[in-house]
Amino acid sequence: MAYKLIWSPAARDDLHDIVIFIARDNSERAMSFGIELISQVNRLQSSPERGRVAPTNSCARLFSDRTGLCIE
Repeated sequence: MAYKLIWSPAARDDLHDIVIFIARDNSERAMSFGIELISQVNRLQSSPERGRVAPTNSCARLFSDRTGLCIE
């Protein structure tokens, strides 16, 4: 069962700000980072329990590629 994923306005703004910050040094990496982050988030629609809970933040999930997402 796929879940519906909704990006909050704050999450969209945060992603935009992060990509702009990275782009100051490397615009290509900023774009690839943004695309990869969106891809990781979209995968949660089909596997919302994916990853392990971060020991320091119960809303965060850590993935094998060492990325983390906070789901509130």
